[in-house]
Amino acid sequence: MLVFLILLPFLLLVIFGAYLLVCLFVRQNNLLLKKTKQLYNNLKLSNFNCVISPFQLLRNEKQALEQSIKVLKQFQIKFDNEINSAFEQLTVYSKPNNIYRFIWFNRNIKLLNKNLQHLYTKQQEYINLTKNAIVYFNNSYDCLVFYRQAFCFLNQFINNFLIEKYDSLFYLNVLNRISLLFKEIENCIQAKDVEKQIAFLNKLHNILSQTIITANRQYMFDIKLSYLTHHFKVLIQKVKQMELMKNKVINSQDLLKLHELINNITIKLKDCANFLNNLNLMLCERNMDEVQEAISWFFQAVSSKEKSINLVVENIDDFRNQIQQYEKKNELLKTTIKAIELVFQNETDVHDLIIELNENCDLITKNINNLNHQSLAQNQINYEKLFYLMSQTNQALEKLKNSLTDLLNLAVNKFDDYRFFVYTLDDFRFKFFQIENLISDQDLKVPAKTLQVINKSKLELDNIFTEANNNYLGTFNLFSEKIDLLQIQLTEVICDVVSLVNLRLMCKQAFLFANKYRQKSSHIDRSLEQLTKLYNQQNYPDTLEGLINLLTKIKTNTKQDYLELN
Repeated sequence: MLVFLILLPFLLLVIFGAYLLVCLFVRQNNLLLKKTKQLYNNLKLSNFNCVISPFQLLRNEKQALEQSIKVLKQFQIKFDNEINSAFEQLTVYSKPNNIYRFIWFNRNIKLLNKNLQHLYTKQQEYINLTKNAIVYFNNSYDCLVFYRQAFCFLNQFINNFLIEKYDSLFYLNVLNRISLLFKEIENCIQAKDVEKQIAFLNKLHNILSQTIITANRQYMFDIKLSYLTHHFKVLIQKVKQMELMKNKVINSQDLLKLHELINNITIKLKDCANFLNNLNLMLCERNMDEVQEAISWFFQAVSSKEKSINLVVENIDDFRNQIQQYEKKNELLKTTIKAIELVFQNETDVHDLIIELNENCDLITKNINNLNHQSLAQNQINYEKLFYLMSQTNQALEKLKNSLTDLLNLAVNKFDDYRFFVYTLDDFRFKFFQIENLISDQDLKVPAKTLQVINKSKLELDNIFTEANNNYLGTFNLFSEKIDLLQIQLTEVICDVVSLVNLRLMCKQAFLFANKYRQKSSHIDRSLEQLTKLYNQQNYPDTLEGLINLLTKIKTNTKQDYLELN
């Protein structure tokens, strides 16, 4: 009995170990079974009809693909048989009793899993193989459809815009060649001749792209030539109208130059039309650029004449009124300029602007005198000379306006700088004055370093204020450099003074609280007497520290005596 009791724990331990080992094997078998079932479920959903159908639907070529479809169907049947066999095995392995046959179950479930993995790999290989074949044939027809659509658009474009106006034989030959290429490519696709198909597709691509580029350039040149021709005809009509005017708006020498330009442009336009008709697009483009440049010169010449006439005829009265207004305000303008010059007599930038203003005023006066000599009562008016004088005067007036605006803006900015200088200087002086009053009113003993900073800053501000009356610009630049330093010094002084005031206020509040316990203990009374002396000496940091320590002791003693603080 005693031996049994001794061996009982060891027996229980062995039984528990055996039970734990069985649980581990059962768990491992369940995981293998679950993994195999998951792989089986994935394979069970496979259906090869979606792979076989595209081959059957490839146009009417079922005989050509009969062998491929037969192989795919055989694989489908074999695949289904293996899946059904795997299902039967899984049904057997899923029985609860078989899970405990560890060696047998482990060997067979691993073998089944390996077979399913092999089946999955083979399935993926077939899918990739058939997918690539389907994509290849589909892309072949998609590519052919794309080129056929491009050909239809090109054919429609040529028929609508080019074939009736230009060389129709060239485009008819090109379109026939493209049509024959389409037939060759279709034959290659049906015969599965990939190399010839690619060669014909490249040839089709090159011919189509070159034809599209040629047709597009010819059409764009045609539009450009039509625009240039129309623009040229309008300019010729304007020249004829100028010739028919009673007054002298254009002299014979200029008229001869214009007619020479007209003849040259006419010849070049004809050359462009011939080159365009013969599809010699490079020469056409070169000549068209020359024509465009010549018409641009012609347009500028005609426009300048036309502009001079319109400006003089339509705006001469307004222009003279503008001149009269300028003459009336000229004295006021000179007075204003002299006043600004007097205020900023040492400023070089202001002086340069005033010199520029005076030069503009002299030029305007000179042009006004020339305009007064030009008689408008003559039968023949020299519009070009009038236009030149009016343009020059307008430019001088505009320049005068801009220079005057710049001068006024410069003066305003300098006045703003001066106001800012005075305001900032007064603000610093006033703040230091307030700090001194606060120190005096509160009877504060400020550190010598702080007093030195205050006195030094005040002296420096007084010197800047005095120097500004003699040399404002130099003083302003000096003050701009020192303003950051003065701001830092002012901030430090304010912090020192305010900290002293706050410390004294905190000391007063602490004394009010501590005095309530003065009679409680002689030690408290003596401590308060000593702290009062420190306070009267304005040693506020040590006073506050002592008061805090004293109040801490009072609080501790009160808790020990079970008393409440008032």
